[in-house]
Amino acid sequence: MSARRSAAQASHASLMSFLQVAKQYPEKIAKWFETGQGKIILGADSEEELKQLVDRLNDDDIGIAIHYLVRDAGRTELKGGEYTALAIGPFDKAYIDRFTGHLKLYK
Repeated sequence: MSARRSAAQASHASLMSFLQVAKQYPEKIAKWFETGQGKIILGADSEEELKQLVDRLNDDDIGIAIHYLVRDAGRTELKGGEYTALAIGPFDKAYIDRFTGHLKLYK
């Protein structure tokens, strides 16, 4: 996936996750705005690793409401149907780290 496609996928995931958190936990959005709207981009080694992470989030009462997984439609570079990006939060860093602490920064 090209850098521009990765950026588009990450942007889509980020916006959709933001909207979900705003709906369920508006106080988290207010705190996020007060603290500079931090964002961290991590890389998963495979689509399977993304799916496993989503499964863990979906098994958690809070996690299910604070993430968004992008599945590409296949209109540009990709054939379609692949999971390409996952956004979690904005939410408490310590909570998110429970799911993502093993991941490395995206390069």
